[in-house]
Amino acid sequence: MPDYVQAVPNCLAWLFRESGPEWREIWDYQFKWTADHRTAEEMRPMIYTYDKLGEAALNRLDEISPPERTGEKGDTPPPDAEKKAPRDLYALVRDNADTDEVLGQLWKEVTTVPEWVDWAQIERGQHVFLRYAGPAIFALAFQSLVGGMGSRRVVETLARTGGFGVNVTRRRLLETFQHVLQVTSSLPAIQPHGDGFASTIRVRLLHAAVRRRILALAAQKPEYYSLHPSATSATLANNVLTGMADQPPGHVSRPFLAAETYWLNGPRLAEALRIERPRGWLRRCYFSVLVLGQCLFFAAMSYSHKWVPRWDAARRERLRRTLYDLTVRRGELGALGAETAFEFQYVPVLDTMATEVGTLDEAMRRGRELGVGSHERRSLWTLSVAGVVVGCGSWAGWLCLRGGVRALMGLLR
Repeated sequence: MPDYVQAVPNCLAWLFRESGPEWREIWDYQFKWTADHRTAEEMRPMIYTYDKLGEAALNRLDEISPPERTGEKGDTPPPDAEKKAPRDLYALVRDNADTDEVLGQLWKEVTTVPEWVDWAQIERGQHVFLRYAGPAIFALAFQSLVGGMGSRRVVETLARTGGFGVNVTRRRLLETFQHVLQVTSSLPAIQPHGDGFASTIRVRLLHAAVRRRILALAAQKPEYYSLHPSATSATLANNVLTGMADQPPGHVSRPFLAAETYWLNGPRLAEALRIERPRGWLRRCYFSVLVLGQCLFFAAMSYSHKWVPRWDAARRERLRRTLYDLTVRRGELGALGAETAFEFQYVPVLDTMATEVGTLDEAMRRGRELGVGSHERRSLWTLSVAGVVVGCGSWAGWLCLRGGVRALMGLLR
């Protein structure tokens, strides 16, 4: 099966179905089993591998600069979080690399560029991301994030940090997207000492902090971490949708986000995550049509600029600035307001479920106050234009065909 099959919406997947003993189907996705695939038993040893150098460096940083006290509830920031500037783990590693053996080892590892690195290829990858930023962002949000909530091992970790509570989900998404923008903004940004490089080191150490705590919890109760959707999976998946619903600048409604989830992940996984469909078959059709319109809009914008390189370069630069404004700078439009340093804010706990569930009714009430979102209007407009273009093209084609047939009949007489 071609690699692009997973990008095909579930309603069209039957066109690409294959059969045979080597084919597998999981959660509405069909793929061919190859020698590169690994069974659960073969992959299990990888569960016990982790970034040992990153954890050792974090332990040294905690000795050099002890962290501030953190909160334990995901929706409630630590009391002094706004009064004290967070420690910059990247700066601490950089400034102490010459005097500390462990930090020096980490610094040497991350600043040594292997010979096989192709910077031109990496830059092309950055350009590809920005060219297809629209569909890439939605795929990251609804397939990678919401769909990824189907793994209980993942969601138990996230739930116990509290970082995906309904009141903080959107900020967490913006922080993650800030990192994405920083590593794709330019080639110097991802090279040693660039902004994207620095953020990546901070994120690596943040993951080490969470992992260190989670490993301690797993030693107490290992059955928390399995691979099947759980009630916690549903909680976090719904929190992502509720946290994004009816927020500036697009004010996309909760039913539209739910339709997007069903479109990209298929009904089996979406239902297992208890994502509620838009109520009523007419509304379901309406929002599915809007998602189709969005796909057409992204396809038209992405491919049209690809065909005209000059437009592509100008659009990349414009889009880079716009996305950064909407993610970091423009607080009045729902952005972070300032760059995050990816500090460790919430301590994972075992007996306390730090994450509360966001409800559909809550999102619907907020949506009624704000009205139809601009993204939904854009999708409807795109679909209308596409319908007019297809209709006019079909009519013109029919007229040409009829004229050709009449001309041919005239020649035969």
